Amino acid sequence: MIKPLERRRYPRLRREERAVIRPLDVDAPEQNACHCITVDVSLNGLQVCLKQRHEPGELLDMLVNMEGYGDPFHLLGEVKWCATLRSQQDYCLGVEIKDTNDQNFSDWRRVFN
Repeated sequence: MIKPLERRRYPRLRREERAVIRPLDVDAPEQNACHCITVDVSLNGLQVCLKQRHEPGELLDMLVNMEGYGDPFHLLGEVKWCATLRSQQDYCLGVEIKDTNDQNFSDWRRVFN
């Protein structure tokens, strides 16, 4: 895998957590929801591995389950990069979490403080 240029502002925690993501601009979200696993998470972003390619700039509706933190976090993210893994069938995404000024975003930030 070709690694993208390092742009992280916050330390990442290596955590394999379950997540569900779907593009926001899709008419039938239940058909395009993608189950995936996080590679790492941080205050303002996460990295996930999945079977679907997503383009930089694409907005994602995300449910991220963090073990030990109760209900999944419902977050808004923007794809910053997408890399093809060696298998040529899987992808790794770098996703920036957007500040939505809601309780889920506030709760997510508290995990890292």
